[in-house]
Amino acid sequence: PMMVKAEKESPPAKLAPLTDAPPLALPAPADATPPPPLAGLPLPTMQPEIKRVSAEEPAPVPPPVPLATPTPPTGSEGRPIMIPSGALPPSFVPPSGTITPAVASVPAVSPPSPPAEVPPQSLVPRPVPSASPVATSSTATGATSSVIFFKVKTQGITFRTLAHRTLGNPNRWVEIARMNPTYGTDAVFEIGTTLTLPGDALVSEIEVGLTPLPSLRARPTPPPPSVLPLTGTYPVLLEGRTMTLPGPVLEQLARCNTVLVSPGSSRCLWITNQAHLDRLSVKLEKSLARESDVQAFRRLYFSQITHLPVREGRFTLTEKLAAFAGLENEVVLVGIDDHFEVWDAAMWRKFTSTRKTIGAE
Repeated sequence: PMMVKAEKESPPAKLAPLTDAPPLALPAPADATPPPPLAGLPLPTMQPEIKRVSAEEPAPVPPPVPLATPTPPTGSEGRPIMIPSGALPPSFVPPSGTITPAVASVPAVSPPSPPAEVPPQSLVPRPVPSASPVATSSTATGATSSVIFFKVKTQGITFRTLAHRTLGNPNRWVEIARMNPTYGTDAVFEIGTTLTLPGDALVSEIEVGLTPLPSLRARPTPPPPSVLPLTGTYPVLLEGRTMTLPGPVLEQLARCNTVLVSPGSSRCLWITNQAHLDRLSVKLEKSLARESDVQAFRRLYFSQITHLPVREGRFTLTEKLAAFAGLENEVVLVGIDDHFEVWDAAMWRKFTSTRKTIGAE
């Protein structure tokens, strides 16, 4: 439809009256009934009807006329033919009595499936600003994982005092308590306790108190080991330079696996173990002999000690030691308090006989 706006109104056109012209004579069929006479009927006056249309008033829209649906050809699937929307204008109305042109069959196109709904991404809620330092702490919200390990050095430290000294706010003690769940909220930490603090803690600002030195107490003097003196006389046979110690001698030497052998003050050898050597050192410290004599004895004795291993109660003398004491076959072991003296049997008999004669005189 088109809107018509009349700028100027013009008077309707006058039509000339019909004259009494004689009617046209048309041949009538033989069997046709003659029309009734028109004499005496008024003729209608044909005047065009003009309707004023205002610019503000919308023009009436005629109802849409449905398009004729073409019949699908025989043998087809019976699906409707989709006609693109741009093929015909929306205001196209086929005239009545006309033949609608055939439209080429277009393969049916199924409408596209709607896109799958994408689930919204999980959004991490932002922390709500709060005046409390606990809510804005980087450790409480999980924004950072940096921590500081702090060792308590003063007495009377609690979560609240630690938060005041390291974080500048005593109300942040809750953060420290959450990071150290093994302690109670009212715990008082001992010196040396290791705690975990948030990464923004300033441990350098903690005052380190002075700790007094502990008083020194004298150690209790352990009693000296009870070492019995070595005693007895035991004859022994040498096998070359190998000596087998008798059972009582092994018991007195505590079945040690090493014996200490050195030249003696006479033509004999001294045999001892570590325990009896310590007893000998104590005796030398308390000796009433002159210091020079004691020092000379120490030099010669300790410098000539030889460590000989003992296996199954047997040990082997060195060639120098056996030659010094003149040991050949028969020997005698004599217990002298902190050591055993090893004598050649003939020399020991001579020594004892001489002492008996001196004693008799």
